[in-house]
Amino acid sequence: ELRLSRINRLWIETICDILGIRTSLTWSMDYQLASDRNERLVNICRQAGADTYVSGPAARAYLDENAFKAAGIALNPEVATGALIPLVIWAVWRATRRVHRELKKEA
Repeated sequence: ELRLSRINRLWIETICDILGIRTSLTWSMDYQLASDRNERLVNICRQAGADTYVSGPAARAYLDENAFKAAGIALNPEVATGALIPLVIWAVWRATRRVHRELKKEA
């Protein structure tokens, strides 16, 4: 299957494997979704049992921090910056190699 969502999922699974992250991965279609984007994210976090929403720093421009706070969900948009950048670059490089091999097998 060469859908972009499947390729993205393969990347995420590969990076998790490389970094030793052992967590369950789900699709947004596994949840009841609201129409408002902030309400949608808050509801997904609730349904998944999350207490923290992690994103890039640009998220502060569009996320309703009060909606997350009211739901008891912490926002942590700075996690993806700083000292983690070299590790992320290395993991992306490794994942690219692995995804490329997987796609060649499927072709």
